Amino acid sequence: MQLPRLQRQARLILVAGILLGILDVSRVAAQAPPPSDVAVLFQEGSTAFQAGNYQVAADKLQALLKTAQDTPQLEPIYFTLGAAYYNLGNFPGAIATLRTYLTKFPQSTRRAEVLQSIAQACMQGKQYAEAIASYKELENLPQYRDDALSAEAAAYKETGQTAEAIAALEKLIGKGVASQAAAVGAIQLASLYAAANDPAKATATLELVRSKLSLMDNVMRLNALAVELGDGFLEKEQPAEALTCYRFALPKPEVVRFQEQQVKDLQAKIDANVATMRAEVSKAVQLVGANNTLKAKLADAAKLVEEARNLPDFTPALYLRVARAFYLQGKKWESIVAYEEILRRYPTSAEHEPALFGATVCSAEVGRVQPSRKYCEEYLKTYPTNPNASTVGLLLGQTALQSGDAQAAETYFGRMLQDQPTSRYREEMIYLMGNTRMALGKFPEAAESYALYTKEFPTGAHTEEIIYRAAMAKLFAGKYEEALGLLQGYLAKYPQGNFVADVRYRINVCKYSASLYDEVVADSVAWGRQFKADPMLGEVLALKADSLAATNKNDEAIAEYVRSYQAATTDEVLNYSLFAAQKLMQKKGDWAGIGQLFQEFVTTHPEHPTVASALYWVGKAKAREGKVDEARTFTADTIKRFINDPKRDAVEQLLTQLAQLCLKKGTPVPVASPSASPASVADGATSPAYDPQAEMDRLLGTGSTPTAQARILFATAELARLRKKSAEEQTALQAIADRFQPADFSSVLLAQVGDCLLGKGRIDQAEPIFQRLMNDFPRSDYVDFAWNGLGEIAFQRKDYPKALTYFTDAIDKAGATTKLKDVTLGKAKTLLALNRLDEARKIFEQVASIRDWRGEATAFSVYSLGEIERQQNRLPEAIAFYQRVYVAYQRYLPWVAKSYLGSAECFEKLGKIQEATRTYQEMLRLEKLAAFPEIATARERLKALTPG
Repeated sequence: MQLPRLQRQARLILVAGILLGILDVSRVAAQAPPPSDVAVLFQEGSTAFQAGNYQVAADKLQALLKTAQDTPQLEPIYFTLGAAYYNLGNFPGAIATLRTYLTKFPQSTRRAEVLQSIAQACMQGKQYAEAIASYKELENLPQYRDDALSAEAAAYKETGQTAEAIAALEKLIGKGVASQAAAVGAIQLASLYAAANDPAKATATLELVRSKLSLMDNVMRLNALAVELGDGFLEKEQPAEALTCYRFALPKPEVVRFQEQQVKDLQAKIDANVATMRAEVSKAVQLVGANNTLKAKLADAAKLVEEARNLPDFTPALYLRVARAFYLQGKKWESIVAYEEILRRYPTSAEHEPALFGATVCSAEVGRVQPSRKYCEEYLKTYPTNPNASTVGLLLGQTALQSGDAQAAETYFGRMLQDQPTSRYREEMIYLMGNTRMALGKFPEAAESYALYTKEFPTGAHTEEIIYRAAMAKLFAGKYEEALGLLQGYLAKYPQGNFVADVRYRINVCKYSASLYDEVVADSVAWGRQFKADPMLGEVLALKADSLAATNKNDEAIAEYVRSYQAATTDEVLNYSLFAAQKLMQKKGDWAGIGQLFQEFVTTHPEHPTVASALYWVGKAKAREGKVDEARTFTADTIKRFINDPKRDAVEQLLTQLAQLCLKKGTPVPVASPSASPASVADGATSPAYDPQAEMDRLLGTGSTPTAQARILFATAELARLRKKSAEEQTALQAIADRFQPADFSSVLLAQVGDCLLGKGRIDQAEPIFQRLMNDFPRSDYVDFAWNGLGEIAFQRKDYPKALTYFTDAIDKAGATTKLKDVTLGKAKTLLALNRLDEARKIFEQVASIRDWRGEATAFSVYSLGEIERQQNRLPEAIAFYQRVYVAYQRYLPWVAKSYLGSAECFEKLGKIQEATRTYQEMLRLEKLAAFPEIATARERLKALTPG
């Protein structure tokens, strides 16, 4: 409502009227002399009005009207009296006086001005109906139309007539926003549309105002309304409309520039008027009045500039609103951008905390795991006592779990439970801590977490699951009797619980561990009747088959394994049961049955990843049945079916099988070319005219893709390996590395070729191969090669911290199997290089004690234990380890040479020159060590010990 501005305008008009009135009353006095006190009353009244003593002015003018004759010359006196009442706040008096004016002077040229003054007085006196009536008359006058409609809408709004207010404002801007009053009215209209829940019209009207900024005197009013409307839409969960409103808000620098420009424009108009008055004196009276109005506006504009400059920067608060609106829309990436803008540009603002929290949550929800973890750490460091810290602590652990870093998750949950013992998420964090430890295989620790949950939250939301998981922790820890008691306790408490089917299966697992095979079989039958459609049926049937196999009921076991793989809902169970059946059939020598088993599997699961492996066994069965030629053709056809797909790991297995088949006796095939060398009898050829390589080339062809060509070279390497031609094997593997890109390789090729390059010291060429194996095949059985290879490369580059990370993660995270020995030794030797001797000793002792790893790993470990003792200056102990190597592990010449030298050097340091001399002499007598560099050192030391 714009009454203050209109009041000032009206006051200027009334003052002009007084000046005119002085002249008119003087004429009245000259033409018809009034009583002697009329002139005095007039003089005193006008003087008091000009001095701002409106009560005195009103009293004198009222007295004058009672005394003076009723003539047209009294028109300005009534006008001035109405103004005096208005300025006193006596709005009824002003209204009555001005209405009298209209009655007495109906043809007055100031009728519109008086109507406007009456309307203003009615508004101030809350006589809204009377105000509306006056404004309706004024809205038909072009010069008053916009102000009248704007004020009329304000009056309607005050009386709760929203529809009428909207109608008046729609009429105001119906022909566009062409005046300052229309611009202000449009802002009011947008607010009313929003209140009436008409977002489309509200935002469209704001857009209209935004396009007419030049007509605004106070752009801060637009900003305030844009934010107010946006907040209202946000509260009503209308984020799209909220965003539209927020976009209309101008940043502070633009607001200041706009208000400063208003001052410049007003001053320019005043200066132009002054210039005109100097040039055209006749316009002076008119332009003085105009400049007085402009100066009043200029003063107001100057105040607005100061107000704009003193405003706090609301940009971060606006970004925060925008981020929340995007979040409600589900546009979390856009929300992150807004939050991060606050973090980047306004790190010390009050909005930094909610922005950091919002960025943390959104990043977690869109899967930006690493940024989310970074934000969590920053938040907990910066705002450790903020109420949101407990939520962030929970998120920190959850994002670690999301990224597969259970080790970090355990650390985070542990820290939060210690640092925030009263967190509102404590129950959830204890629960997740237990689950995390289960995922890490820390079953005793998981049981501790579940016990803590039960103690602190005996009726918590996860109670049933906690009881179940506590039993699982005991079961997986191998404590079957304790697990059995807990499982039975679960059934007693939750006979219809969520985990009943699994619990009954786990009870059977406990019975199986106790060799109660008959009970397992009987319970499995009962389980199948009760839970016949349960997804765990495959696992139950596999356990039943295991029990039958344990009692040598192999035919029944095979049948149940087949049922198990057919019912399996996971690849793990399917593959276990399928190949368990194959093993029992193989034990019986039932190769026809094996062929049929896998052929049926291929028929029913044509797109399954195990198909290639299944076809391998079909071919193998044919070969075992004596159908060598048929087996070769079948295997080659199977290979060619999958050879272009690098994701099919079993292709290499089939290629190995084909190489074996090409060495077997079969129908002779002529040598493909005169240059092909005949196979020797030792190679398994049937005649001098038969060449296994030529046969394999004939069956496989040349390959149409790089992947196929690389695999055919691998087949050549396998054939060479089987023929014990190591040089040819290495040449073929090297050719794969030199001719093709890692992107063309399967996981097996990446592993084998990478290991070949690593063995030759070509670590720069091996590194991208191992890296691709890790990135592209993280679940492959051959990913161990990548962990070990990258660790070994880092070790050779003396980047021991990085090497230790690879070797440790290979064991703890990747669960290395194929390369477990290598990565364990890698970890041990890296700890030794880092001078972490006690840790290294424990691992070397472990390696040396494992029977299955006996060989060079043992020799290396024993030698390294000697090195550890030597570094700790326990020389007799070191000598004992060195001697153990060259006495017990003479086959492993590199370590024998190093151990001889180490032993002799220790004797020297102990001052036992005779023993040192004998050791050097014994070492030099061994011809098999002649090529090792340690021999030169031994010869020099012996010469030094025996001069002359």
